[in-house]
Amino acid sequence: MAQLVQSFVGDTALRLQDEEFVRTMAWGSNWKKLNIAVNHSAPQFNGTVNTPSGYYVGLCEGATDTFKSAGCVEWVGCWIDGTTGWTYTAGPPAGVQPNGGSNWKRGYKQGAVLTTSGSDAVANFVPVTFRDYFIVTIEQTAAGYLVLYRTPAAIPTLDTITGNFELIVNQTEQNTIRTLNFATNRRLDTVSIYWTLPSVGLEISEILVTRLA
Repeated sequence: MAQLVQSFVGDTALRLQDEEFVRTMAWGSNWKKLNIAVNHSAPQFNGTVNTPSGYYVGLCEGATDTFKSAGCVEWVGCWIDGTTGWTYTAGPPAGVQPNGGSNWKRGYKQGAVLTTSGSDAVANFVPVTFRDYFIVTIEQTAAGYLVLYRTPAAIPTLDTITGNFELIVNQTEQNTIRTLNFATNRRLDTVSIYWTLPSVGLEISEILVTRLA
C-alpha cells in the first residue's frame, strides 16, 4: 500500500512501490489540452543499481480499470523505460538514470496491450537527494493526441522547480512534441501515475494538473 513519508524534513510525500496513483479530475473529460506536473524523487536508491522498472504518467478513462489493470479501458501518456535497469550517480547531486538509449517513450494502452508510438533519448534523471520534476502536456487533436514532455536535458545542480511548478530559467529542458494517431472515445478523465518497482519507492511530493483548454 502507498505510504506517506518524510524523507526530507518538512516535506511529506506519497511513496509508490509497484503501485499506481489515480485521481479523477474535477472537470472530468471536459478538456482539450492540459499539463500534468509531478514533483518527485527516489531517495531509497543508493549505491550502484541495476533494477528494471518503469515510470508511467498519463490519463486514463475512469478510476477502476486504469493503466495497471489488464482490463484498462484506455490510457494515453509518456513513460521512462527503465526495464534494462538504472545507473546510480553519486553526484552531488545524487540520482539515477535509466540504462539504454531511447528510454523516453510515449503511446497508449488498451486492455493488456501497451503500444509504443515513438521514443527519444533524453537524460531522464530522477534525483535521490532532492525533488525534481516530470511534466507532460497532452492535447486532443482531430487525429488523436499531441504529447509534449519536459525533463532536465542534463543532471541538474539544484532543484529545477518551485512549489508552484514555475520553472527556474537557468535549467535546460527537453521539449519534444509527438503525435499519437490513436482512435479514441475521448473520455480520458483520470490522472494515472504508476511506478513498477516494488523494492525501491518513487516519492511524489506534489502533483499539479492544469487545464489549458
